[in-house]
Amino acid sequence: MYARAEVVALASHQETAPVTIAEAMAVGRPVVATDVGGVAHMVTDDRTGFVVPRGDERALSDALITVLSDPSRARAMGAAGRVEAERRFRAARVAAQTLDVYRQVMEAH
Repeated sequence: MYARAEVVALASHQETAPVTIAEAMAVGRPVVATDVGGVAHMVTDDRTGFVVPRGDERALSDALITVLSDPSRARAMGAAGRVEAERRFRAARVAAQTLDVYRQVMEAH
């Protein structure tokens, strides 16, 4: 589904670390998302997509129009997102980070 999209939008009012963003970035799609939860840590504004204020429909639509009206910029954002997703969200890296958290918790107790 993501591979067929030109851009992936996530207009949430509340999130933690949305898998949707990682999935969209992994297939090289730019992301336009609201600044909630961990979104700003996942999307690099104006590099892998745009992060807009929660509830600001105008900013959301402006960002979507910007991406959709400039295909070369959208491709560049998608490519940057893919690189970022491969670096940060690979299964092996996420598993290692999760094990580190478990180790820290166990050592603390």
